[in-house]
Amino acid sequence: MKEVQEIKISPTEEINSKLKEVGLVPIDNQLSLEKLLRRPEVCFNMLSDLGFIEKEENPEVIYEVLDHIELFNQ
Repeated sequence: MKEVQEIKISPTEEINSKLKEVGLVPIDNQLSLEKLLRRPEVCFNMLSDLGFIEKEENPEVIYEVLDHIELFNQ
């Protein structure tokens, strides 16, 4: 799986529409999925539900990504 800090999304109408559909605030600037995951209302599975990443079935990978994000939030 490509690292979430490497995947960037831009504030296009399509992206912001997807975010609004699930109750998220639209973005104004390009940002990485890692930064999006720092929002308290965003979870890892939501990124795959929105089509931003492939669904990850390996819990070790998910925990590694979440641990990485937690370190940045401290």
